[in-house]
Amino acid sequence: MQKDKKKFYQAKWFLWLWLIIFPPVGLILLWTCHKEMKNKTRIILSVVFVLWFIILITSTNGTKDGIEDGLNEANQSNPQVTQGSDSSSEAQSPKDLPTAIDGSCRAMTKKFVEKVVEEDYSMLAYSVEEFDLDENENETIKILYLPSNAGDGATKVNLTINKDDSTYKIEYALLSGLYEVELDELSKEYTEFTAN
Repeated sequence: MQKDKKKFYQAKWFLWLWLIIFPPVGLILLWTCHKEMKNKTRIILSVVFVLWFIILITSTNGTKDGIEDGLNEANQSNPQVTQGSDSSSEAQSPKDLPTAIDGSCRAMTKKFVEKVVEEDYSMLAYSVEEFDLDENENETIKILYLPSNAGDGATKVNLTINKDDSTYKIEYALLSGLYEVELDELSKEYTEFTAN
């Protein structure tokens, strides 16, 4: 008598491979091809690998919309200074921007995006690209507003804000890297801010 030879998909290694990399296939194999296992064992394995599949799905869902979200978050926690070709520039690191100034620039950017660009504002899209403040904490701050869906219709906004004591004024605005905004034509409500 000849012993029945198992097919490759009935092998235990094949079952474990699919249970780990894609549990739905592994569970189908477990219940259809491995009836020699006790029901209690198959139930326990099913519960464990369903949980494993849920973990896989939720961990990849957060990055589903792309690397841009992750890059934006990384830029928020570890911003870099954008240096020009002038190597003697002593621009300060964005992480050294005083909190009150950063808050005022965020508020201006939010108002500009919502009222002038007429789009929803995303806090994660905001980053300070460069600034150069004097000893009185005046001068310029360059802001980049880059929404994760900028390629799908949302607008990238570059702002240069001039700070003079408690007055902030948008000196330059560029939309989508192409269109310079005529700031003189806008209400000062959208281009100037005085901090208390």
